[in-house]
Amino acid sequence: MLSLAKSAQLTMSTEVDGSELVQARQHLILRAEEFGVRVSYDAFLAKVVAAALTEQPDLNAVIEADEI
Repeated sequence: MLSLAKSAQLTMSTEVDGSELVQARQHLILRAEEFGVRVSYDAFLAKVVAAALTEQPDLNAVIEADEI
């Protein structure tokens, strides 16, 4: 496959203490029910990743030949 030849294939995993995330989600679930909205962990993760990439845009880089 062409994608396998052009991009690095890797998997990374880590463990974190998510107790504050669980508490924040529980708090928002109560408010979100008023609006008929579901609050998922994915929404939190997307927000955190977007904020991190705003602060560190080089993390969202592409390597082409010898250039980033």
